[in-house]
Amino acid sequence: MLIKPFCWLDLDASELNLLLTPFDLKRLESYANNMVDYHVIIDLLPMLASLYFQKRLGEGVRLSAVQSSILLALGLQRKNIEDVESELQIAVSQGLALLVKIVRKISKCLIDIQKAVIAGELSVDPSDVKSQVLPKPLKPSEVSLEEELNTAGDE
Repeated sequence: MLIKPFCWLDLDASELNLLLTPFDLKRLESYANNMVDYHVIIDLLPMLASLYFQKRLGEGVRLSAVQSSILLALGLQRKNIEDVESELQIAVSQGLALLVKIVRKISKCLIDIQKAVIAGELSVDPSDVKSQVLPKPLKPSEVSLEEELNTAGDE
């Protein structure tokens, strides 16, 4: 008899909104774009690590063995970056660079989940969007520029 492993469902937008606030997602995005230090997102790493290791982020997020071990150490074991440096025998700067890549992949996945829900709510045909966005063609003025200036100067 084969025993199926317990499989979590992929993360959906309603659950994402319960787990992470829009401000949390913005912090992740800022860190992924190298705008803030890793101390700003260190409190989010346990949640990200548990989502990743439970395979809740879908098939799109793939991490290398070193990246997975960094996420495990920082997120689930709550070690600091210096401990990771000594255990994996990598420089702190290399560990932080790998952490940025990890957060970039996960952040992109989380933002894609939100975008899918928004696109589903809008359910607008792409051809309709073009017609709504493009302005109407301009028509030339019947009065010349000099006549307009003269009229304005007289007033």
